[in-house]
Amino acid sequence: YEEYIAMGIDPKKLVMGVPWYGYDYVCQNLSTDSLGQFHQVWFDDPHSISLKAAYVKSRGLRGIGMWNGNSLDYSREAAAEQQTQAMWQALTP
Repeated sequence: YEEYIAMGIDPKKLVMGVPWYGYDYVCQNLSTDSLGQFHQVWFDDPHSISLKAAYVKSRGLRGIGMWNGNSLDYSREAAAEQQTQAMWQALTP
């Protein structure tokens, strides 16, 4: 975003796109799944989302655009409700 702002683009016209899904990479030496393959999983959590939201606010950007918000667990289980609420609350730094 710094490059866009440096080019003279109004920060209020910039939206940070943030996907709510994870990545699973095959690796050589991290954790082993049930098939004996090593892999590493990356995903956003409330902490990483809050850092992005704080950056958006500090740079005066228009906001954050989320997609795949339906990837969150909206079941009625207490842990799922807590995690989902924490993700949405993280958008307000």
